[in-house]
Amino acid sequence: MTCAQCGERPAAIFIRRRVSGSGPPGAAPLSTDGSPDLALCEICARSRGITAGKGRLDIGIEELMGAASAAQDGHEPGMPTACPSCGSTLSMLRREGRLGCPSCLDAFHPFVERILGSSPRGFSEALERPSRLLFPSHSREASPSAFPFFASGRGPEDDVVLSTTVRLFRNISGLPFPGGARGQVAPSRDMVASALDLMPGMRRWDMADLDHAMRRSLSERGFMPRSYAADPESLLAAGFDLPAYLLADEGDHLRICARYPGLAPEAAAGCAQGLAQELASGGFPFLSDARVGWVCSRLEDCGPGMSVSASLHLPALALTGLHDRFLRSILREGIVVRGSYAEGESSAGSVYEAVVTGAARLDTAGMLSELHGIALQAAEAERRARQELAAKARSELLDTVGRAYGLALHARRLAPGEGASHASTLRLAALLGLVAQAGENEDGAHYLGLAGRLGRLLDCMGPGTIAVLSGLADQESGPKDEELRSRALRSALKGAMLVGGGD
Repeated sequence: MTCAQCGERPAAIFIRRRVSGSGPPGAAPLSTDGSPDLALCEICARSRGITAGKGRLDIGIEELMGAASAAQDGHEPGMPTACPSCGSTLSMLRREGRLGCPSCLDAFHPFVERILGSSPRGFSEALERPSRLLFPSHSREASPSAFPFFASGRGPEDDVVLSTTVRLFRNISGLPFPGGARGQVAPSRDMVASALDLMPGMRRWDMADLDHAMRRSLSERGFMPRSYAADPESLLAAGFDLPAYLLADEGDHLRICARYPGLAPEAAAGCAQGLAQELASGGFPFLSDARVGWVCSRLEDCGPGMSVSASLHLPALALTGLHDRFLRSILREGIVVRGSYAEGESSAGSVYEAVVTGAARLDTAGMLSELHGIALQAAEAERRARQELAAKARSELLDTVGRAYGLALHARRLAPGEGASHASTLRLAALLGLVAQAGENEDGAHYLGLAGRLGRLLDCMGPGTIAVLSGLADQESGPKDEELRSRALRSALKGAMLVGGGD
């Protein structure tokens, strides 16, 4: 059972009322079907003054009475049952964690304040405008096929951290949020499109402008949800001279994103905030509130209006069986770990995405610092596991690498997971000096050329992206897709050889 308040985390605390005629003599009555009247996760229970642990349950009676009342009729004293502007109800806000429009903040402010706290998180940082960002001129006829690959290149800690992404969530004052309770269509897309047309160095497309393989690739690589990529009226804009892109009406009016290679949260945040500043200078009245900070459609995003994530390659931890322990060690409130390709899917190629969300209750600087610390922990743990493999399990490691090398060179068909697994193992081998490009020295630092190519390929194993890499407009399926994937892996390994494995 999920929490009745946030609708995301599993419920851990259950509150029941009694009805007459049930239960032991003198006991309060129990609900007719025995089900809990209110089911809360530990985080939401704490927000209501209810804490559990070490065999005891502490309850703030005022909060409990409010909780029982809310469970009964979706109403809390002093608040309307529905927003007068958009029709969103308090029970919907509790269940979905989403505001329907800016007026919901006023209508349900006591509830919002109880969840978010009374002081704005990161509002001062969020309002600090970086120096005006000038986008250099660029040909507006450039092909969109270049867009998905702009995160390539070198970056800090890039032997473990493949890329860093910052996403800003912004809304436009005076407009309902996309997908409100009354089905309003927020007219932000046309406003965004008109503004982008006046910004040199930015190029925009409708999804209808992109071929099927490109749309699938954008979804596979985490740039946008699959539903957004499939909608022909969805808008995508990208900077050619900056690793930034923008989506319109995807949950919020604007999602402004920047993706950098390696561990670069501050650089990615500065780039995204620079683009946001450029849009604000062009006349966008971004919605903020002195009580909250940036006002977002999802309640947990309000305040900093941001999430920050790092893509981590952890093959040595996976081979030593320590990856689960490490990933559990970094999980805490507001920290999410996902597998590669898409949210909710398992990892392919030992690639994981660590995300710091607004639920961490940190300000902007705190979120960036938190991700930086997590990524450095991952890098330290992965490098330690590499050395352990090389020192204590060298024979098994060489066998695993040799099998991956042979299959990568000679297999003619590779499924996505299989291709990612071989690329992951061979990237680990390159970093350990067990596979080298012809002419390279046996020095770990010189293997980053091959490791870099294999790292980029890890991000390109999906059918859509393999098709884009192969110059195709439509994704292939079945044997043809598998043939393209094996060809791409062989191309990345061209001239590479096993070294340092002799007895």
